[in-house]
Amino acid sequence: MIFLLLFFYTGIGGYSADIFSYSCLEKKAVSSVDGKNTALESGKDSSTGTLQTIQVRKESDFPEVLKAGQRAAVFLDGLEAKNILIDCMAVLERLEGSLDIPTFEVLFNERSIYRKAFVGHTVEFTAFVPSSYVEKGSNVIQIRISEKAVFKCSFFKVSYLSDASNTPPVGEEAEKRLAKLSEDIKYLSSGGEKFQRKLIILAEYEMIKAVDDGARAESFRGLLSGNMFDPVSGEPLPVYFAAMKMMNCFKNASGTLPCNITPVNSDSFVSPFTDWTSVLCGDYTAVLAIASRDPIGKDVRILLPIPWGGETEIEIIRGIIPEKLKERYPDLPELKTEKEKTDIISGFYEKEVNFKENLILKLTKSGKTKIESLDFTYKKATSPVFMRGVAVVVGKRPNSTDVIVSLRNTDSLNSVHSSRTCSIKAVDATKGDIGGIKGIIPYDKKSDFVEISYPGGKTYAADGANLLLGGVPENYREFSFWVYPRIYPQLDTSLPAASKYAAKQTSPLRKITLLFYVESEKGCQFFAVELKADEWQRVILPSGKVRLPSSARICIVGDPRLPEYAKGNKVSFEFNGFCVTDDTYLKLGDKECKSGLASTRIIDKSKGLLFIFTGKPGSHMEYRHSFKDPMDLSAASEVAEYHGLNYVYKKDAQLLEISGKFPALSESIKQNENTKSYPVDDRLRKILTADELKKVELGELTAVAVEVVMKE
Repeated sequence: MIFLLLFFYTGIGGYSADIFSYSCLEKKAVSSVDGKNTALESGKDSSTGTLQTIQVRKESDFPEVLKAGQRAAVFLDGLEAKNILIDCMAVLERLEGSLDIPTFEVLFNERSIYRKAFVGHTVEFTAFVPSSYVEKGSNVIQIRISEKAVFKCSFFKVSYLSDASNTPPVGEEAEKRLAKLSEDIKYLSSGGEKFQRKLIILAEYEMIKAVDDGARAESFRGLLSGNMFDPVSGEPLPVYFAAMKMMNCFKNASGTLPCNITPVNSDSFVSPFTDWTSVLCGDYTAVLAIASRDPIGKDVRILLPIPWGGETEIEIIRGIIPEKLKERYPDLPELKTEKEKTDIISGFYEKEVNFKENLILKLTKSGKTKIESLDFTYKKATSPVFMRGVAVVVGKRPNSTDVIVSLRNTDSLNSVHSSRTCSIKAVDATKGDIGGIKGIIPYDKKSDFVEISYPGGKTYAADGANLLLGGVPENYREFSFWVYPRIYPQLDTSLPAASKYAAKQTSPLRKITLLFYVESEKGCQFFAVELKADEWQRVILPSGKVRLPSSARICIVGDPRLPEYAKGNKVSFEFNGFCVTDDTYLKLGDKECKSGLASTRIIDKSKGLLFIFTGKPGSHMEYRHSFKDPMDLSAASEVAEYHGLNYVYKKDAQLLEISGKFPALSESIKQNENTKSYPVDDRLRKILTADELKKVELGELTAVAVEVVMKE
């Protein structure tokens, strides 16, 4: 792009680069003066209350800051009737205490060429002024801001545009943006069908921003990874078609084109969540893409310079999902293409359009280039093999002395709801028989209840119910969770009413296959576990088989080919107590949890229990006790003066958790100089065994006794 400079200003954070090189136009963050919302006096005339206009007739007149209520007018005399380009970078901030969204508008001879609202601080734009807007004599560029905003300009440039396109390098910002988008795709694609529309909108918006930063079709190939395909069915997720559409449209892009998008309604502003970009593909094709994260439809005016004249064919592309795949994605916008023709006479294309979320315009000079259809062909990803015999199924709780970290707070319902074949909700945990104890829950008061059915025998992309797991330690012995499977047979409408009722209550199938995959350090790992119906079981995956990252997810899926799903049967899995365990040691970031518990004894007393623990001085300890009979605890406290333990009693689980630290050998427990032994509280001395007492007196161990009193 060749710039014939007319006006150039650098202010706050201005540039020293060669103004004729592309580097001076690279997108850089512009920091505010004070780093926060600014309180400035009003720029209005105090006597009349009208806006103050700052006249700019040379670069030195340009204001570094436009106060609230001020506007700037840049006068340019003797302009030739040529296309003009205006570039600007600035900070736009709301006044302190204001809740209004700041707005910014640029006019050329009273014609709006840029009009947008902003939620972020940085304003970056390039606006195009057609030669037909230029008048003989004086021309005026106005900069207007909302009344409760402050404008701090870093860069303002006006130049003739003698060539319609430029090829910027693929900068760091484009690479960072696409890398971040790839991570977002990975995260949001795990949200199942519910998040697909959100993911499409985000992807198109970010890809357009990346193109504006220099990315081209080839830059998007890195996005077409396994994260765009359903891990189970191998079918592409909807975001795949969004990426392919962008790759198709920006194929052979040779340079950028400036473009103006302004609201049709003069009282409104372009949404702060809307962005656009335009490129030249070869000599005779121009592509404009608009995307918005604002789902409300909007009317905008397009002004796009075109480097050719004469008859031009136009494709207007909306939506995402190809018609032949619409049945698989009925809730997502179908890809539709309209075709029309126009004559490019004045060197630019102008049109008013309505769009919702996304719109692409492809302009091609008639007879010069063949318009290619969008190509959405894909190769289905390889379906996984669900490994059997890896997970271990038991009916008992973890060892009483294990160190445990819970991975999921079911009470907060941090689930990701899923597809039309799977539903998920929080329910009160079912009571059952666990480890020989009747009528108890595994651990949490609430369970994740996943229900799966295939009424039509069909599967869909993004199938599955996803549960998020967090706070996974760096090391552990095993990952486990409790599950309670059920089958709900569909009623046979040919049977009498009494038989229908009976059929709903029972199922001849007593085995149910749980299919799931987890995101591990090796990627997605797929498992199949055979379970008994209508009882709690604990599924264990050893760390040698599955290593979870610090934040992970487990996705529950079904398979309509399994007998339990036949005839539209519903199958449910109730999940509880997700955790990782180790014998003695767990590490999470800077936090370490190393158990020093050496021995445990329990003494039955008339009104409760007495627990005696010994362990390494100052070390961590955990202990869990399951009560065989329902009971209420009145109190739990240490015997002797030391108070360093915590107690949690989960009544519905009949589980008492004791954790904390053993007393350290500090100055408060001094060794007796005569006997060379450490003193022991008389109350502890009476209940310790001879061997325990000896080790405590030598300082090898310390002891804690906990008395638990039951209610009468």
